[in-house]
Amino acid sequence: MNNKSIEIVNRLLLLVPYVVSRGGARISDICEDFNMTYDELISCIRGTLWFCGLPDYNPYNLIDYEIDGNMLKFYSADYFRKPLKLTPNEALVLLIACKALVRSGLITQTDSLKRAMEKVQDVLSAQICGELEDISGRIDVEMKNFSKNWCKILEKGITSRRRLLLDYYSYSKDEVNTREVEPISFVWSNGNWYLLAFCCVKNEVRFFMLDRFRDVKVTRKKCRIQIEGEKYLPESICEYCPTGAGYTVELIFSDRMLLPFVERFRGAEIKEKKNGTIFVRFETKNLSWVANSLLKFGEKVTIVSPDDLKSLVRDKAETILKYYV
Repeated sequence: MNNKSIEIVNRLLLLVPYVVSRGGARISDICEDFNMTYDELISCIRGTLWFCGLPDYNPYNLIDYEIDGNMLKFYSADYFRKPLKLTPNEALVLLIACKALVRSGLITQTDSLKRAMEKVQDVLSAQICGELEDISGRIDVEMKNFSKNWCKILEKGITSRRRLLLDYYSYSKDEVNTREVEPISFVWSNGNWYLLAFCCVKNEVRFFMLDRFRDVKVTRKKCRIQIEGEKYLPESICEYCPTGAGYTVELIFSDRMLLPFVERFRGAEIKEKKNGTIFVRFETKNLSWVANSLLKFGEKVTIVSPDDLKSLVRDKAETILKYYV
């Protein structure tokens, strides 16, 4: 999560209870109390808030809002009206997570966070608190490993055409195994990044989820097998290769609320312009998934390049329109 995303989440965690507890609030008061402009407030709400809610995340489970003149109201957010009462198990999980995040360096322990952790710890038994340090310490090790930038090491292996040694967690076996692989490219699917690689142990092409990496090393062994990733991927899947083999896509988005969508592109160059538009440049070996993604944005996105993408989007749009004529 980048700094802007963290800032938006932090604002919402404060803003929603502020509005809900008052049964609504004046927009001018919100902007003054939270030191934000009207446009920032609206972008925060429209770009993030209405994707928030309770499982199963159906429309009636998501937070809704209403703006009437200078008044802002939230609906389906009554659980923010007052603090929830934690069960002992929930309190323990919360405290372990906080301690692990602080120790890993991912968040800073402010005075308010320290006091909150002390209050939670005070209600737990001495036995549980004793076990807490051991548990949070072990989680801390995992988080530190995860915080390494695997992608830079993987990119080095792909661009130099050298084999990699992966310490990889197998979910089905609940164990970490070492795999020697020949990296091909990165693949994005269902919200996760994968390494597409030829596994020298299984002697076949496999997908390795980046979240399950425990360690990565580039070896001196050269990759011997020439494999094109497109052979193993459907058209709807994003494939990125840092070698520059493929297409350079340049887009301009007219609405800042689309920023969460573009931030997921691996290796993307993202620039926010003074006029509120967002310029995006990234590499991909497959244009079809880009075209499918852009169709839903309509006039909110302008394709700068390549021309092949313009033609592909036009053809797909015309095909869809035939069903409605």
